[in-house]
Amino acid sequence: MYKRQLLVLALPAEAFESLLKKLTLFRLRSQVTLAEDTSQTLLSAFAPDVLAYGDSRAEGLTHGLSAAPEGQSAQAFHQERGARGIPEGGHDLIVGKSTLLDEGLACAIDWQKGCYMGQEVTARMRYRALLKRVLVPFDGQSEAGQDLRVDNRKIGQVRATYGARGFAYVMKDYVGSEVAGLRLGQPMGLAPLGL
Repeated sequence: MYKRQLLVLALPAEAFESLLKKLTLFRLRSQVTLAEDTSQTLLSAFAPDVLAYGDSRAEGLTHGLSAAPEGQSAQAFHQERGARGIPEGGHDLIVGKSTLLDEGLACAIDWQKGCYMGQEVTARMRYRALLKRVLVPFDGQSEAGQDLRVDNRKIGQVRATYGARGFAYVMKDYVGSEVAGLRLGQPMGLAPLGL
């Protein structure tokens, strides 16, 4: 006898249709129901009022599901994580192109597991050190979409800004340097992998 379980995925509304199609492909004959619930909103707070969980990427950053309307709380969440140098899917990464390694979520990958979608590409990037461009936080003033150039050669692009901080995709050789008045930081979660 199977127990009924509920799994809640909190994600941007615009990503739901795409995710639903992808999950439906893998449901096969399983007795699984996939449904959208727009009555809850993802908030960032230090004492969320309904369902709270921590963000494993940063101590003290918590999320909560609430029936409150989206607005200032969602903006506060993005400002907070952006200021802490924590990238997030559709805001800072390139949808359909970015990888878990780009997002600094290498800690979420089981490197001992046999098979999973994207395993071949992800493992090759790690073990052959094929990362050419990485997402890094930066300090400085810029605008999203601005090309970063060194000696008239494009070495990256600003992805998002959060006040005096932001994220940029840059060639790996420029990590930790100063480019176009921006102090580039280190990519999240790659140091333990030797990348």
